[in-house]
Amino acid sequence: MRRSGGQSRWGRRESGGTAVVAGFAIATAQNAAVHRVLPGRVHLPANLVLAFAELVLARSRGATADDMGLSPHRFPASAAMGCAVGLLAATAVGAAAALPLTATLFDDELIVEHDKNAARYEALIRIPIATALAEELVFRAALPSLVSGGTPSVLADVLSSVWFGLWHVLPTLKSLDTNAAGSRLARSSHGRATVVGVVVGVVGATTLAGLGFAWLRRRTGSIVAPVIVHAAVNLTAFAAVRARSSTSKSQTAFR
Repeated sequence: MRRSGGQSRWGRRESGGTAVVAGFAIATAQNAAVHRVLPGRVHLPANLVLAFAELVLARSRGATADDMGLSPHRFPASAAMGCAVGLLAATAVGAAAALPLTATLFDDELIVEHDKNAARYEALIRIPIATALAEELVFRAALPSLVSGGTPSVLADVLSSVWFGLWHVLPTLKSLDTNAAGSRLARSSHGRATVVGVVVGVVGATTLAGLGFAWLRRRTGSIVAPVIVHAAVNLTAFAAVRARSSTSKSQTAFR
C-alpha cells in the first residue's frame, strides 16, 4: 500500500510538472504566433483564448478562484487601490512623455498612423482587454497558481514576472522599426549591441513591472488592481504618442 501511495504522489508531481511546462510552453508559442505569424486582428481572441487555457491548467492543479485573485468579493477594494496606484503610474508615464530626455521614446509611427476608428479600437478594446486583462489573467492569476498548485508563492510570482518580461522581447524588436529613436539606435555603428541593450532594458523594466503587479495582487487578493494599473500605464503611453504626433503636426503647420 505504501508503495502504491508513493507512486501516486510521484504521479501527481509528474502530472503537475507537465502542466507547468505546458503552461509556459503555450504562452511562449502564442506570443511567437501573435507577433510573427498571425494578423493583428486576431490579437484579442488569441490572448483571451490563451488566458482561458492557462486558467484551466491552473484549475487542474487545484488552484481556486481565490488563489488566482478571481473572487468577486475582493474586487471593490482591489479596484479602489488599482485606481489610486493607476493614477500615480499614469502621471509618471505622462511626465516621461513630456521630458526631453525621454520624450522620443513616445515617437511610434505605427500608432501615429492609426485612423480614428483604429485608435478607438486600441483605446477601448485592445489595450484594456486584449493586453491588460488577458495578460494579468495569464501572468498574475494563472501562471503563479499553476506553478504553486494553489496560492501563489513568492517564487512563483518571480518566475511569472520574468516570463512576463521575456514576453516583451518580440514586440520590442517590432517597435524598434516604428519608433524613431529605436530606428536611429538600430542603424548606429553599434546597432546590434544597441538593440540587445534595448531589449534587455525592456525585459528588465517589464519584469519589475510584473513584480509590482504581483505585489498588487497579493496586497489586494485580486487581479483587478493590476489590471487597472496595467491598463492605465498602457493607455497613457498610447495617448502620449498620439498627442506628440498632433503637437508636431501643429508646429509644422505654423512654420
